[in-house]
Amino acid sequence: MLLGGQVQGMNRVIGQIICALKFRVQRIVHTHIGAADLHVQQAYDAAAEAETVGGIFPTCENISIDYAVMEKADYIYTLPASFEWSDVGTWGSLRTLLARDENGNAVIGSNIHLYNCSGCIVHAPQAKSLVLEGLTDSIVVEREGRLLICRLSQEQKIKDFHKD
Repeated sequence: MLLGGQVQGMNRVIGQIICALKFRVQRIVHTHIGAADLHVQQAYDAAAEAETVGGIFPTCENISIDYAVMEKADYIYTLPASFEWSDVGTWGSLRTLLARDENGNAVIGSNIHLYNCSGCIVHAPQAKSLVLEGLTDSIVVEREGRLLICRLSQEQKIKDFHKD
């Protein structure tokens, strides 16, 4: 578990990296979108940027930045570093980063009560009250009046559940 000072230090380093890379964004956009899409290039860092990105983003292929940009770029370099890392791309990975109770449950939300539960992640910060009993290795998420309860072992199917 990272301590507060380590998190702040890591955030500062990440901020510096982002600032250093920002000037490269136009080059990446030009290389990977191409000169043909002048509309996109002209919107970069302009008032129309949010609207343009909002219109284009839903049509983009759903792949990670390392495949979409980094592997194709010949001007991006890496530096060796030693720090903790988690891809926090799943509920299970988030659970490992959060404080857990004596039964391995991680809870985000204030009025949540767990009875005979173990290995769960519960994310319900807006819930008025939530009582769970007898769950093991499960994900419970409440958002905008919708409730998801899923086994951690099935979390990769959540995107499919969302379609229903």
